[in-house]
Amino acid sequence: MTTFPIIIKAVLIITLAQTLRYLLFAGGAYKIIQRFKPFKASKKDISRELKFSLITIIMHGTLFGVFFNPVIRPHTLVYTNPLEYGKIWLILSFPVLVLIHDTYFYWMHRTLHHPKLYRRFHHVHHESNPPTPFASQSFHPYETVFELIWVIPLIFIIPFYLPIIIVFSFFSLIYNVYGHSTMDFYPQSWANHKLLKWLNTSTAHYEHHRFFDGNYGLYFSFWDRWQQTLRKSTTTS
Repeated sequence: MTTFPIIIKAVLIITLAQTLRYLLFAGGAYKIIQRFKPFKASKKDISRELKFSLITIIMHGTLFGVFFNPVIRPHTLVYTNPLEYGKIWLILSFPVLVLIHDTYFYWMHRTLHHPKLYRRFHHVHHESNPPTPFASQSFHPYETVFELIWVIPLIFIIPFYLPIIIVFSFFSLIYNVYGHSTMDFYPQSWANHKLLKWLNTSTAHYEHHRFFDGNYGLYFSFWDRWQQTLRKSTTTS
């Protein structure tokens, strides 16, 4: 079998898998949250979120299908032998990947709020106000490029075990779905706990959608706190 059919097959399989898991997690969260806090989003809003999310997923599937298929992947540092780089790195690689993504996302996201870039790239995502879990992947295609581009140099610079990347992709999607649910599932006081306050919350991201600035982080509030972009109404400590 030649290279091209292998890549096309990988793109199609990954795109289909990502579409199904998006519908499962976002749709499931939407149904569950409606019982506690019904959304005011219209069918038109949800249709827009689904449309742009599908475009995002196709772009995701294309990227990962091209670089993670059996032909191209061996030329990257993505590996399939769990002990190839040792047990310690195997354990540390997941939190390292999360921290790298969180750092990249904060600065990328904050940059996209520059007025000129916002109007061209980021405005589509902020049309979801309030957002629903379906907005977790709803981005303008140009913004999706910014969302994905960091992956390409990373897999040629730092080794990552392939299943770790797959687990991370599920973690990232689930956290995004939670972040766009507009509600938290624990007491508000936890947001000011000396450890838990460093986690980003759905409430924090909801305020970002409401006021269009501040709270730029993804998984954590580290950068927002250090750069003084955490909205005061988000927390008291």
